[in-house]
Amino acid sequence: MRAGSNIALKEWASVVAALARGQQIFLLRKGGIAEESGEFHVQHREFFLYPTYEHQHQNLLQPEYCTSLREILDTSSPTAELAVACYGIVQEFLVADSEERFLELREHYIWNQSYIKMRFHYKPHLPLYVIFLRAYRLPQPWKVPILPRYAGCKSWVELDQELSTAGATPVLADDDFLQRKEALKKFLAGKE
Repeated sequence: MRAGSNIALKEWASVVAALARGQQIFLLRKGGIAEESGEFHVQHREFFLYPTYEHQHQNLLQPEYCTSLREILDTSSPTAELAVACYGIVQEFLVADSEERFLELREHYIWNQSYIKMRFHYKPHLPLYVIFLRAYRLPQPWKVPILPRYAGCKSWVELDQELSTAGATPVLADDDFLQRKEALKKFLAGKE
């Protein structure tokens, strides 16, 4: 793990929370509206997770995660600063090519069936990436000023300051993460 970074990946606050609790070990990416090519690229292998509050709605989550979303929205309405409490290291990524198989994995993610279908059908010519991410909790959140240049539907932001990763601890034990990742990969490849 790097000692620090100024790179952050924007992700729904509810997904960041799920990563920080070990409920989910991957992200889904197809590309933000403001991506240069329209397609998402894993430009960085390590980054802070920049929680976003736009676009996430309880009608896109499985019912058991709606309470968590309401709590997040009630307690975290950033105005001038944002709390960054999670760091991620990409372990591997692959293209999800079977909507049906992915829908069968519902216990491994917080999104509902409507959201998964929407992701597969949005710009179907672009790949949908499953990014296996090792999440680390920071000992205390960094307060990051919300700047206009961080706004918009883009995936990556370069923060004005480098944040330290000192004291960050993995959310899941090595063996637990590896077993879950390999089982998911095997299932998605149709080899289970």
